Amino acid sequence: MCDWRGAAAAGLAGALLCAPLQAAAGSTQGIATIRVRDSLRVMTVEDLDFGRIFPGSGAGSGSITIAPDGFVSTSGGVVAVSGAHPAVFNIKRRIGRDYLNYLGPDGTDTIVLTSRTNPAHTMQVTAFTTDFQRRGGFGLPAYFFSTDFDFRVGGRLTVPPNQPPGFYVGTFRVEIAYQ
Repeated sequence: MCDWRGAAAAGLAGALLCAPLQAAAGSTQGIATIRVRDSLRVMTVEDLDFGRIFPGSGAGSGSITIAPDGFVSTSGGVVAVSGAHPAVFNIKRRIGRDYLNYLGPDGTDTIVLTSRTNPAHTMQVTAFTTDFQRRGGFGLPAYFFSTDFDFRVGGRLTVPPNQPPGFYVGTFRVEIAYQ
């Protein structure tokens, strides 16, 4: 007895193999994606201000230091009169999505304050400090549960003896990275 099922299947395969080839075209769709992130916003609320001082007249230089908590200390005959306070910055972020890293300024950075009336007269700000990493709830950084976070930056201004009076200005850059 002949098994026609096998012969029929073999015949059909043979017919397909012997048929003339036709060009075939195909298409598909790809998907393009992009994730646009909200920008991290860092804004200056208050500038670092060493206030009004008397420079002292001793042989060596003195300094005025402002801590992030607002504590002011002086040395070398410098007298703080009024108006000294740390810089205050504000960050807007997304909770659980933006993990922040403070990049500076830090204790190794130096900026120069220059007299507006006589650029030959300068002073230096060093020893920057910040409360950016202060602790909040559960021992985590204070910004961790906040979408609106303020932090402060202080520093030490070195005042040469007999520094000429005037208004001195300089700039520093606060840098925050986030993932």
